[in-house]
Amino acid sequence: DERKRKKVMVVSADVYRPAAIEQLRTLAEQVGCLFHPSDAGQDPVAIVEGALDAARKAYVDVLIVDTAGRLAVDQAMMDEIARLH
Repeated sequence: DERKRKKVMVVSADVYRPAAIEQLRTLAEQVGCLFHPSDAGQDPVAIVEGALDAARKAYVDVLIVDTAGRLAVDQAMMDEIARLH
């Protein structure tokens, strides 16, 4: 049913594992969703802000953001996820 079909975009904000960005690009191609490019030299918040802007312009229904894995004991990464939120 076309009414239930969503336009999906994915973006990687995992700047700590550059391979994660390429893995997500490959997965997006395999499943046929949009991929917003990013690179390990960018700030994760800037990546997400750019992806949100691109998603709005492309009338995307769902934006999936891949972030770096984190543990509650890692304060720097917890601060980053708070900024992303």
